[in-house]
Parts: sequence; C-alpha cells; structure tokens
Amino acid sequence: MWRRSRSRKGAAHRDPDNAAYDFVKGLYYVGIVTGQGNKDGTIEIVDTKAAKLVGSIKMDGNDPAGMILDRAANRLYVGMGDVVNGESVVKVIDTNKRAVIAEWPITGGPQPHTAGLDAAHHRLFMGSRLGGGHVVDPGRFVVINTDTGKVAQALDAAGGADEIFYNAANSRVYFSGSSGTLVVFHEDDPDHFRQLGKVPTGAIAKSGMWIPEQKRYYSAVPKHLVQLMPTTQYGVGDWVTEESHLMVFEEVP
Repeated sequence: MWRRSRSRKGAAHRDPDNAAYDFVKGLYYVGIVTGQGNKDGTIEIVDTKAAKLVGSIKMDGNDPAGMILDRAANRLYVGMGDVVNGESVVKVIDTNKRAVIAEWPITGGPQPHTAGLDAAHHRLFMGSRLGGGHVVDPGRFVVINTDTGKVAQALDAAGGADEIFYNAANSRVYFSGSSGTLVVFHEDDPDHFRQLGKVPTGAIAKSGMWIPEQKRYYSAVPKHLVQLMPTTQYGVGDWVTEESHLMVFEEVP
C-alpha cells in the first residue's frame, strides 16, 4: 500500500493508492487514483531493480482500487472503485501484454477496495465498501470464478474493507476492515464460503498482514479518540486517547 499524497497546486490530481509486487521479476504495479469525474486512472509499472518507470496501463476509470497479482497466470486483477449504474467491475490485465483484456461485473459488491486470490482453485476475492465510507457496516466479500468471470458468491463482511488474505493451509480467508473487526471465512468448496466468526481488532484498524510461516495475523491500530459514557448531568462524555499499537493474533486450528 502507498500513503496518499496531496497533489501540488496546478498539477494533475494523481494519487498512488493500492499496489501489487511481482518479487520474481521485480516489478511493482501501482494504482493511480485521479478523482471523481475523471477516466484517466492508470496502473504504473516500476522496475525495482533498475529503479525506473517502465510502463503505464490506461484503466478508463478514476479509481483502480483493490488489486492482486496471479504470477503463474500472468494476470493482474484490478477492482475499479468507479460505480456506474450501481455496479463496479474487475479489469483483467495481461502482464505480458501490459493491457486490459477483460472486464467482469462485481454483482453484489460495488465499490471494491481490496483483493485476494485462491490461485489453485481459480477464485478471485474482492472486498467492497458499501455506502462510500470507511465505517459503513457491513461490507461485502465477493467470490469470482477467474475461468468464467462470474460471481460465485457474495457475503456480508467487515465494513471499510481494506485487506484480504487467503490461507491455503486451512482454506480460510481473513477479511479486515476499518469498522474494527477481522472476519474469518472458510472455503467449503470453491463456490461456497461461510463465515466462521469475527475477531475484534480496534477502531480504524483496517491495515493488517497475514504471515503464513508464523501462522499469525498482525493488525495495525492507529492512534484515535475513544468517547466514554457521559458522567455529568449535562450528558457530556469524556474522551481518552488510545495510542497506536500492533495486535498479534495466533491461528486457531
């Protein structure tokens, strides 16, 4: 992920947001967001070994959001946050041709913001924010068949979708959002998922990381204010500051 930066006065509004890295080829794919009303969003390709920009793919939209790389298939899947007629799409990029080769509607889960992948079973996961906000609950977990481009299932998930990780060892999906929960799904088969439960994280704790070698999930909780129950006759509550911290979760069989 990249942190968004403000554009300089007079310059085009082009903010880096989500990204995907091909560690074999050393290529870094960065989604450039250009704001509502535009259609000039791009995927910029950076060669990290040569430290230079080596390509740019036009996306015909303003919000290339959630993205995931399938190295074996030479595909980059990009969820477009633009909503047209109540629907968003996944754009499929051939990383050899460096061009968009297909578009799939994300039925049941507009406004995608994060992506995951079960490459062995050819299933793409899109995490969608509903209502246009970080804390609108619930969000949506959308499963797409990458052979057909069709949505296999769409389930409620954490609001403010921000991360999706697939754990192939136990067929689980970890879905985090800024509404303060990590939702765990189980893959019964490639077309059928069910929610196992919700793990409380912290306010606005949208960013996280699953480390399979450690069997741990790390959740980053930013500094934030917490309002306490009112303690005066005027109904005015007190506020306390909770400092930023890292939460560590162990996998449960």
